[in-house]
Amino acid sequence: MKLSRSLFNLFGLCTFLTLNCSYAANSNSYLDLIHPYVGATLGYDSTNLNMSYMGILESDYGLNGVTYSGYAGLELIPTFEKFSKFRLGAEVFAENLNQATAQDSILYPLDTPIIFQKKNSVGFGVLPGYQITDHNQIYLRVGLAHTQFTYQNAPASGLNYSFYCDGTQLGIGNLWEITKNLGIRAEYDRTNYQTFHATGMLNGFGPDDDYLNFTSNEFKLGLQWMF
Repeated sequence: MKLSRSLFNLFGLCTFLTLNCSYAANSNSYLDLIHPYVGATLGYDSTNLNMSYMGILESDYGLNGVTYSGYAGLELIPTFEKFSKFRLGAEVFAENLNQATAQDSILYPLDTPIIFQKKNSVGFGVLPGYQITDHNQIYLRVGLAHTQFTYQNAPASGLNYSFYCDGTQLGIGNLWEITKNLGIRAEYDRTNYQTFHATGMLNGFGPDDDYLNFTSNEFKLGLQWMF
């Protein structure tokens, strides 16, 4: 909840700055108008799950799969000559993930495999950038992600749970502008999620006290349209 409130506050701050920068631009200041953009990406995500009980490592395995995402944002381009190559973007994104992993259970009854899946993710990011050439921009990402995970103890128990984790996101990317309006974007992101305390969830045959730690590494390639 704290991270969700932080995401909301960050979004409000960026909206406030955007409105003020737009007003300043119309007042013939050193800032040009805000430039909106949208895009879509296809990527590959590798998420590591570290599951421990009372601080003792039980499992350490990965969730790997293809991702599909869409995003929309605003980019601030200063017109003051000394800072004309610098960029500042703010964007929101929504992502769908198709990932799953199964573990042959030794610690769980009936030798039933357990399955984790990483599903949907939404978030917000700030993207400071620098225009290397007229058509090539490098940028960083600092943001927050809110991600859905599911767990199933299948097929014997039929248990199916869904839970959410918040994480901080850092990344680096490159935007190649093919035309004035169309660009290709490549990006790498790493997301560190808050520890999820799964009391009583993971084992339908008795109470559990497991701690889940997710860390994601994602590579994305997509198209961006600049208005």
